Amino acid sequence: MSTHEAGIVEFIKERRRVLEVAGFVHEEARRRISAEGVPGMDEAKLHLEWLNDVLADPDESAWASASSDPAVSYDAFLERRLADPYRVSYRAVRALERKIGPYDANKFVYLHWNQEVAWAQRLRASDCKRTAILSHMFLINAGKDTGKAFCELASAWETAWGRADFSRSISHGLTEHAIRDGQCLPEHVPVYLSLYEATRSSGIDRLPAAKIAEAALSAANVEAVRVRGALASKAAATARRTPLSRILGIIGVAAASRRDAATLWFDERRFLVEIEQGRVPCTTTGLPYTEFVNWLRAAAPGDPPGEPPPGHEAHRALHMVLTKPSSWLASLPADYAAAGATDAACYHAWIRPIASGAAPVPWDMAAAYGFHLSGRSFRP
Repeated sequence: MSTHEAGIVEFIKERRRVLEVAGFVHEEARRRISAEGVPGMDEAKLHLEWLNDVLADPDESAWASASSDPAVSYDAFLERRLADPYRVSYRAVRALERKIGPYDANKFVYLHWNQEVAWAQRLRASDCKRTAILSHMFLINAGKDTGKAFCELASAWETAWGRADFSRSISHGLTEHAIRDGQCLPEHVPVYLSLYEATRSSGIDRLPAAKIAEAALSAANVEAVRVRGALASKAAATARRTPLSRILGIIGVAAASRRDAATLWFDERRFLVEIEQGRVPCTTTGLPYTEFVNWLRAAAPGDPPGEPPPGHEAHRALHMVLTKPSSWLASLPADYAAAGATDAACYHAWIRPIASGAAPVPWDMAAAYGFHLSGRSFRP
């Protein structure tokens, strides 16, 4: 080994030493993986993935963050991986880019890899024990060493794509949700299933198929609960960033079900809690618009609290509306302008009784103005 090479080795060893975390951090990570992870997920391999991601980062930003507090950095990494258990490291993606080019590599990682995982999640519950076992095996390997499973599948996919019958399949246009939960899907043999049939099926007939298939089905049920929970959490978070109660279409549905602005504000919060608790099925990570419309039509209106107390953000919002009306009006949803939101007479007719105290301060100013606009647009 040359002096230069020896210097590099020592440099890496020193950086690894700086990134060491205490034993209790590993213990807590193992506990979380056991409780929240997918079959096959291994703390030692995840820790190594985090370590290599930090050490290989070319712009040093990951190193700067991780070296200041390795335990916090590792915990944040683990949080992301538990939320997205089949997420592929950027190192594996870059290796694939060098092989097949950035476009095809990114198409595979952001589309086809996720589709293959979704097919495996679906077929793990297959009535065909052989298919269920092979699907279970793939997901265990993908959970244990995602990068290795990804690279192996990418090579097999490249070969399969050369077949006209495969590359023209309409199944490539399906979303992950449609694959996992859809009905009457087109006939399709995923690449992982062909790969595992060719490379992992030797001796499979001698395995206790019934027990393995039962374990696969159990894992599929647990995974389905995890996926639904993740969808619900993301949808609720999206709705909190972009409230559904400010959408004119939603306001129209609310008004038809005898809700005013305060009741809609209150009921949106009830709805989001039910989404997060799994009592309302959710199939999107975006705004759960359809789900909320159906919920409003089915649920009885709630009983909102009275006027917002002093110090509540609603009073700060009122101050913004009164002191900077132009800025506030410009921040409203785009369809408000088409409904006449910027019309001075319309605005003053709405804000005057609130400013004078003749009308209560709304819990949400934008939603309340949306009700005013909707009522105005329906008048003859």
